[in-house]
Amino acid sequence: MRTRTAVAAATLAWACAGAQAQAPATTPVLAFPLPTQAAATANGYPLVDGACDADGAHALLRPRVATLSVLAAADASARPAGIIGLHDELVVTLEHAADFRKCLAASHVDPILFLDDVALTDLKPRTTRSPGADTLTLAYRLDPSSAHSPAWSELFLRSWLAQQRPRQVAVGIGPAAAIETATAATLVTLDLGPAHAAWAVVAGLACVVALFVLGMATQLLRDREATSFSLARTLMTCWVLSTSAAIGLVLLNSGALPPLDGGMALLLLANGATLGSASAIDLVRKTTFKSSGCLLRDLVTDADGLAIHRVQALAVNLLLLGIVWHELYASGTVAALDKGWSALMGISSGVYLYGKASEPT
Repeated sequence: MRTRTAVAAATLAWACAGAQAQAPATTPVLAFPLPTQAAATANGYPLVDGACDADGAHALLRPRVATLSVLAAADASARPAGIIGLHDELVVTLEHAADFRKCLAASHVDPILFLDDVALTDLKPRTTRSPGADTLTLAYRLDPSSAHSPAWSELFLRSWLAQQRPRQVAVGIGPAAAIETATAATLVTLDLGPAHAAWAVVAGLACVVALFVLGMATQLLRDREATSFSLARTLMTCWVLSTSAAIGLVLLNSGALPPLDGGMALLLLANGATLGSASAIDLVRKTTFKSSGCLLRDLVTDADGLAIHRVQALAVNLLLLGIVWHELYASGTVAALDKGWSALMGISSGVYLYGKASEPT
């Protein structure tokens, strides 16, 4: 036990006093090691055994979360009391915080808010007050600097997958991202919006219905001045519908637009380029279109029958669309398709265009 406590003390001392790494050896090093199980169950904020300064003079007192309060944003008046959401302010009051304040001063860092054991390092306390020598009050406004940062993405993912919404989460305070020094005994109710995995199912069904209506009621999916279905137009429409659904779901989930640096934007661009090139080929070659009376047959065959260049283009696009929709359903985010997938789409489009240029007119 002493060995384990000593290791914890050394680890936490490094986090709390990182700014003192260049200081003389006589400078006290403050640490908050994990309490023993017996001490932790005594009153929740014990004097931690084995926590000493550099000369081993005394143990440090772990702070305790005394009160939690929520100040709702002006536009959140309709939300029930006691529920915290984005743009609201969470006020945390710590007792027995004298040693904790020394630790913060020694390491020159702001105290970090933990929600559901996730360190929100981008949030800085808006106000820091010390009503008494042993008390510290911190106020954090839940305004993410980036809704797509790893910490906030994790919170949005947990909310997306939660069976019960809004959900209750733990609140904690710590001096470093990996160390939660004080945790509130009571939970708060966190409401990050109405987004849920079921919305992805609804969006997917809506896209299928929209594709069916566009195919039956308009010429959008059909070849120029013909009744046959166009592979390039159909795939482009699928990507436009899927991209629109992805933007809506990400907005619903995180309140922010999805980043444009992902592979989905490149895939949409590649499909647009493929559609433009295919239309140019048809125009130059004066292609005549004949409908087979079947959507699938129109997409994968030419005048000579089944066309492998069409089959592979349809298969690759369906594979990538499946990846995008799986990620939307599983996490409410846009799939991070790397350059390899974009390269696959480029190769597939090139093969399709080469084969289309060789099709019988």
